[in-house]
Amino acid sequence: MKEIRKMKVRELMTNDVIHVNGDTLMTEVKEIFDVSNFHHLPVVNSFNAVIGIISTHELKSLEHHLTILGKEFSKRSNSKILKTLLASDVMKEEVVALSVDDSVSDAIDLFLENDFHSIIILEKGLLRGILTPYDILLHIKNS
Repeated sequence: MKEIRKMKVRELMTNDVIHVNGDTLMTEVKEIFDVSNFHHLPVVNSFNAVIGIISTHELKSLEHHLTILGKEFSKRSNSKILKTLLASDVMKEEVVALSVDDSVSDAIDLFLENDFHSIIILEKGLLRGILTPYDILLHIKNS
């Protein structure tokens, strides 16, 4: 078995990444997060180049503070707010990225040295995948 730190990120990353465009309404972003089991959504331009990333943290920071209680007024408030915003309004433009050929060791070092939970994986400058600590832990568990 190959030692994990010597592996390439392409071997562990999530392929077929769901992503949105900058002009996607935040209501659609919320729908994606509501039905998915992930917490990071890359934002791409028409060439599939990454221009930003949205996490569930950014989404939750927009929502009414009583959303957790499921009250109708907070749902209405959220709907009004999210209908007025695009993904490009909310995304973080600073994206941490590695190449498909970078080592998992590089990714682990980035995770340990910083306070983020996803790394965009690029090939020839375009979105190819995403890597999270969960991907690394899942590989270790299944090895």
